[in-house]
Amino acid sequence: MKKYPVLRLLNGGNAPGDGAAHDYGSVRELLAAEHSPAIIIIDSSRYLPGEGRAYYEDILNLRQSPVFCYAPIFFTRSVCGLDILADGVSDDIGAIEREGGAILARGERVKASSLAGSYKLRMLSYMYARGSGYELTPYCVPGSKWIYGYPAAAVIMEREPQTDETCYDCRDIRSYNRFVFDDKEMAAATKWIRNLQRRGYTEHTAIYDRIRLCPKCQTGHLNYVDVCPNCGSLNIAKKRMLHCFTCGNVAPESDFRRDFSLVCPRCDTKLRHIGSDYDHPLESYQCEDCGSSFVEADVKVSCLNCGAQSLPGELTINNFYGYRLGERGEEAVRTGIISEDFTLFGGTNVVSIQTFCSVVKWLSSFRGRYPDAGFSLLRVKLIGLSEAEDVIGAAELRKLIAELDTRIRASVRETDITTLDEDGTFWLILPRTSLDGGTALAKRLEEMSSLFGEQAAGKLGLSAKCFMVSDAVAKMPPQELLKKLAKED
Repeated sequence: MKKYPVLRLLNGGNAPGDGAAHDYGSVRELLAAEHSPAIIIIDSSRYLPGEGRAYYEDILNLRQSPVFCYAPIFFTRSVCGLDILADGVSDDIGAIEREGGAILARGERVKASSLAGSYKLRMLSYMYARGSGYELTPYCVPGSKWIYGYPAAAVIMEREPQTDETCYDCRDIRSYNRFVFDDKEMAAATKWIRNLQRRGYTEHTAIYDRIRLCPKCQTGHLNYVDVCPNCGSLNIAKKRMLHCFTCGNVAPESDFRRDFSLVCPRCDTKLRHIGSDYDHPLESYQCEDCGSSFVEADVKVSCLNCGAQSLPGELTINNFYGYRLGERGEEAVRTGIISEDFTLFGGTNVVSIQTFCSVVKWLSSFRGRYPDAGFSLLRVKLIGLSEAEDVIGAAELRKLIAELDTRIRASVRETDITTLDEDGTFWLILPRTSLDGGTALAKRLEEMSSLFGEQAAGKLGLSAKCFMVSDAVAKMPPQELLKKLAKED
């Protein structure tokens, strides 16, 4: 196996030595000096509870780097809740080199030149380098708003500038996790990991847990309470009940106690034999406020974050899965192309390409029976994304695309169904729309290129064209139809 360099972050300690490693006092020095992936050992031999911030910042800076985003990282000693972000905890340099070398060997097939421009590709590359058996699993963070998250993804995703420099006391695992794994970042990471799965870049493995969230604030810190089904009171108690056969009275057994006998408080019948004088009914609870007896209490849910009251059926269900890299994800890593970096037409009318083709097929059949029920297809392409990104930067480009998306959605009807194909082309079905009407819409969309401003002018553009689906064209399989129309000028 090829021998890869080993880099050590000493942090005032002494990492295992073999003479071949390069030692650095800080991650800033390492990033300035090294420009190719390597095995990284973070010396944590002097770690003490409450000193995890520096180690977290080291991993964060490494994973944000396009050079070291997928590099193997090892601790020499466990660092509380941060171990989940490392590839292992070991001081055996031989084992580190073997495991780290396997990761870097797979990483050589990654198209490294594309990693600087896409945090999604960096995440897919991280998964790819760890082999087909790697699974991104949810991690429970009890002190967090969301309960579960994906820390390995949260440290790779693009980050907003941080203004809060508060340092928490990390003496126990709960406060430590709450400090390290920010709620907003964990939620954002979960959202785009799920988006990668919906787009086919990753696949579900097993479901690890199911969390119910408050329908108002979407937090998972809920309190379930039993209440009286008659008056809603919390003041209920489990009682041993008796049922008098003579008068039908049902009450707690304590109400029947008189000296050492059981006597019905309503009809004064002395209850001697169970089964002939009395029995124990199913009712096992009694409300101390209204006196109602019942078998099962109602359940109400109180949100500990916002105080909202809900019924169990009103809660939002949130499933947490493991994820592995899919075939499309592997292809994206090797080619450096991921078409969902910039998307338009966000909303509920966006469907998968398979669903879109099924709708086209159905509309074509419908049109054959009802000739006046025609429809058009609109093709929209964003041109020059990579060139524009080089000029104005990824952050500015995303702002432009977001503004364009807002303007476009204002021009598109709720009945217009949208999809994105594998080549990055957007398609819209325009029901009961003539060629003239669709062409007018295409012209309005192209005029929105003026939003791009002087910096992106000549680099970034928008192309839109409408196609009327004729009788001859409607007979083609939808997939072939889209490929044919994609090539037409």
